[in-house]
Amino acid sequence: MLLSLLGGRAFAYDAVVAKDGSGNFTTVQAAINAAPSGRTATYTIFIKNGRYKEKISVPSSKPFLQLVGESVANTILTYDDGASTPAQGGGTLGTQNSASFSISADDFSALNITFENSFGDGSQAVAVLVNADRAAFKNCRFLGNQDTVYTKGNGTPRHYFKDCYIDGNVDFIFGSSVALFENCVVYAKARTSTGSSFITAANTPAGQTFGYVFKKTKLPANTGGTQYFLGRPWQNSTGSSPLAANKTVFISSTVGAGLLQPAGWTTWDAGTNTSLITYAEFQSKYFSGNLMPTTQRVSWSRQLAAADTVAYSRTNLFGTWDPCAVATGFCTTTTPDIAVSNFRAVKGASQSSISWNISWAMEQIKYELFRSSDNTTFSKVYETTAATDSLVNFQTTDALPAAGTAYYYYLRASKNGLTTHTTETIQVSSVPTVTAPASLGAFAQYQVGASAVQTYTLSGVNLTDNVTVTPPAGYEVSANNGTNWYTSAAPLVLTPANNTLGATTISVRLNAAAVGTYSGDITHTSAGATAVAVTVTGTKTNAMQVVTAPLQWWPFKLSAQDSAAVRAAGVVPSTTLLHRLAVSDASTVAAIRGYSSKFGQASAPIAAGSWSTAATPAAPVTVGASLDRRFYEQFTITAAAGRTLRLDTLQMTAAFYNSSNGRMALVTSLTGFTTADSTNIPTGGKVGSASLPAANYGAFNAPVILNNQTGGPTTVYRFPLSTGTSGLTLTAGQTLTVRVYFGAGTSSPGRYALLKDVMFKGEDVTPVACNAAFSYAPAAFCQSGTNPTPTVTGTTGGTFASTTGLTLDATTGAINLAASTPGTYTVTYTAGATCSSTATVTITAPATAGLSYPSASYCTSQITAVAPVMASGASTGMFSSTSGLVINALTGIISPSLSTPGTYTVTNTVAASGACAAVTGTFTVTITAPATAGFSYPATASYCAGTTGTVTPALTTGATAGAFSSTTGLTIDAATGAINLSTSTAGTYTVTNTVAASGACAAVTSTATVTINPTPVRPTVSVAYTTPGVVVVTSSSATGNQWYLNGTAISGATGQTYTANGNTQPGAYTVVVTGAGGCASQASVTLTVTATSKPLASSSLTVYPNPTPDGQLTLELSGYHKAVELTVLNAVGQVVARRTVAAGTTRQALDLRQLPAGVYVLRAVTEGGTDTRRIVRQ
Repeated sequence: MLLSLLGGRAFAYDAVVAKDGSGNFTTVQAAINAAPSGRTATYTIFIKNGRYKEKISVPSSKPFLQLVGESVANTILTYDDGASTPAQGGGTLGTQNSASFSISADDFSALNITFENSFGDGSQAVAVLVNADRAAFKNCRFLGNQDTVYTKGNGTPRHYFKDCYIDGNVDFIFGSSVALFENCVVYAKARTSTGSSFITAANTPAGQTFGYVFKKTKLPANTGGTQYFLGRPWQNSTGSSPLAANKTVFISSTVGAGLLQPAGWTTWDAGTNTSLITYAEFQSKYFSGNLMPTTQRVSWSRQLAAADTVAYSRTNLFGTWDPCAVATGFCTTTTPDIAVSNFRAVKGASQSSISWNISWAMEQIKYELFRSSDNTTFSKVYETTAATDSLVNFQTTDALPAAGTAYYYYLRASKNGLTTHTTETIQVSSVPTVTAPASLGAFAQYQVGASAVQTYTLSGVNLTDNVTVTPPAGYEVSANNGTNWYTSAAPLVLTPANNTLGATTISVRLNAAAVGTYSGDITHTSAGATAVAVTVTGTKTNAMQVVTAPLQWWPFKLSAQDSAAVRAAGVVPSTTLLHRLAVSDASTVAAIRGYSSKFGQASAPIAAGSWSTAATPAAPVTVGASLDRRFYEQFTITAAAGRTLRLDTLQMTAAFYNSSNGRMALVTSLTGFTTADSTNIPTGGKVGSASLPAANYGAFNAPVILNNQTGGPTTVYRFPLSTGTSGLTLTAGQTLTVRVYFGAGTSSPGRYALLKDVMFKGEDVTPVACNAAFSYAPAAFCQSGTNPTPTVTGTTGGTFASTTGLTLDATTGAINLAASTPGTYTVTYTAGATCSSTATVTITAPATAGLSYPSASYCTSQITAVAPVMASGASTGMFSSTSGLVINALTGIISPSLSTPGTYTVTNTVAASGACAAVTGTFTVTITAPATAGFSYPATASYCAGTTGTVTPALTTGATAGAFSSTTGLTIDAATGAINLSTSTAGTYTVTNTVAASGACAAVTSTATVTINPTPVRPTVSVAYTTPGVVVVTSSSATGNQWYLNGTAISGATGQTYTANGNTQPGAYTVVVTGAGGCASQASVTLTVTATSKPLASSSLTVYPNPTPDGQLTLELSGYHKAVELTVLNAVGQVVARRTVAAGTTRQALDLRQLPAGVYVLRAVTEGGTDTRRIVRQ
């Protein structure tokens, strides 16, 4: 890799760093410090393999610095500061100062190096801070958790990352620069808890065209439950001003399944202005090659077209700067190195889990895990080979080491043709171990009571026995915040849980009986563990404890009045008096005003700053270095009525402006200088932490020599006010007066005595008449909890009162939680007329978690996801459900189309808050699959109206019989769909099966078409006799006839007429008419033909009107000489009317009005023959 990147310069380095001393330097910082300043050409430092734990910085004076590692896997620059790490001088480091490697010089470059911040979780911890322009990185790794890579700089800084690997778990690429990440691996690590996190947090300034651009980035899935947003907008949020115009673009990224939140991007908070944001993607795809779905991306993000991506070229991003010129082949992608990241072991209850990920995944990398019990002799315990180039995460398990022992592991990753990477060794220990700090601060015990308490944290792992904590003589320890104290004679014994002693706070105090010095070790012992000692030292005296605090303060920023904010309650307000001194009028030195924050009070014998009569303008007298008792500033402190003060020191910040001959002295008086009690300030004063010399301790004849400080006074002086250790006591109304004298051996104007932050320090020692101390333990309660009662440690028998909203018993102080309004209250306990104290309690309303959904039922055909409706006042927590329902744990949104049909209980769990326990709310949701209604009737059958029987439908697979209906005329069973042919009218019908709505699924229908063919009308037969025994019969139907003899079809007899021969084929003749669909009529009325059958001789039968509209007929009987029997038959052969006509009757009325409309047969029978006629009743 080095040869390909640096060409002929591969071995021409300006300096070499090697931990083993084989180079010019053993530390990277030393090599950087030795590099020349102000370079305009590259200065290259080669760093040999090794783990360099250094906090490294590249100052702005050293541009064109280039670091080249021997190998990216084994050249590691690391440190472990976090933003929460304490800073020297107080406070914490903060994010920027936590950086392991800081770059402040332009034109920096690095190749083949791993940059790491090993702080761990729990705080921002920067691996690399780039705070400059034109920085380029090739084949580098950046390892961390939160805030791994921080890019910024003045103006529009430009940064280029080529073929790099970056990992982290919160905002791990963030800043304001224009940065191009090309062909990089961005590994978003699994967090210790499931949920969401963020990859980038750009805070692109308004007006800057570009921000972060990622091209051909691989974002592998992690091994846990953390889903990531591609970015969130840093400094585009509530309280930010101006708001950032955040810009982040991912082009042609390859993403692991399940890594990203479907929304893709998110806001910072409710104050984010999304109109200022440019968040965009182009063709993000999975490792399978399939494009990622983007329909759920936030509406204010963009999906780029191919033409849009042209704008994000190196030239457009960087202008005249070409990072490819940093080194030969810098922008050429080559085969990556084998580099294992995040190799770690986690000890479980029954086995260890060993995991790692590969920085640049390749197929056929072989991973071999080796184990040792002595960290010397190792043997292989596991081996696997990556089958594809998309395998990133690896994991195996191993047995736990036996109690009292440890296992050591290293991993070897190899592939033919590439350099093997062997990791550092990690440990899984079962050795009992106790952890505690080395020492505590000094203890001071005074005449009354024990010393102040100091604390430390004790913990232990792999413990097989109790932990015994034994303090040295005179000291006591406690593990319950001082409720119980233990001594060297009766040590504290702590019992582990599951072989582990969790972090335990140990309180320590010195409580010796005799005066003296007490030193020793607090020992911590447990079977099999190395004893751990915490060194303590302290002193017991018979003196009362001195409490020194500010009593009165003159800041001199605006006036000579003391500060009411600092003034103790037992002190009377006062203003200083300038005697024959005047404050500056800024006439000589414009910057020096009478009072200011920078210079404090500036005074001199005249406002022009002259101290001599020889000055111009002249002072009235010369006030030289030997001082003058007429020129001073007077301070007074007076004890208020009913108060007693103890004064320890007078502290001030003093100097002279533009003179090294300034002097200052202090003289005190308890009578306001009205008597001869004027007293020089005692010896023992301090300047800073040093003692004032005897010749200049501050007395009038031994004045302090003040420093010449033209930038304002910074030297702090502390003067004792009493020669004794008990200080100076002021009783009520008594005043201490201090005169501060100034002088200067100068004859020039514009010289001023500078004074600021003058402060009397001591203590209000007014005797306390009573003690009204009380407390509630704890101080926070839930409305649903048990009513608390306070503990009174002072005078009992008083009364309790509270601010409005808290319900409490005035006698006992017991709080009625249920009757109280949530809030924070001040409870006052009054033990006497002037004796009371207060305590603060907080009442928290229990959270509610009630929820519902707009409906209790949903259909799987519903594509739209459904959000819960929270009950009034309810909070959203974590949502869960019984298995089968697809639900978003953070929002409670359910996806019916992705869920399995069933009934589910959705639970909203709101975490404990304040003093209230966690609560849950549930709602039952039913997911229903839509019904189907398909059916059909047999296609082969012929359906004839009026025939007997039913036709039943067949349901399609999975279909349900609902309610069947049809167009008018079809008789159908609504429950089964069966058709009753006998009562149905001929026609074509649409049958509908309607399956009613079920759950949230709508009703469904299906139809089938059925044709009912008409059954032909029962034919009538007309008879014509030719000769005896021979009859010509004629059917009333012109078509479809079939003649039958004795019920058997006569072959070929299908015409409308047929000649029946009673001589050769005597019997019963009928005719059946077959119509459409093969529907057959009822057989005609039987006509019996025999050899003797003959017509009525010389007779005729006439019927009219036929058809008859009203049922009344007239019969003309001609030639009937005998009585005639008239019979009327209906279409089915039933006799519906009958009468006998007397012989010789020639005309007969026939009344059929009582019969329904239809076709009938009239039969006339008389001796000698039969005649028939077809009649129609309309």
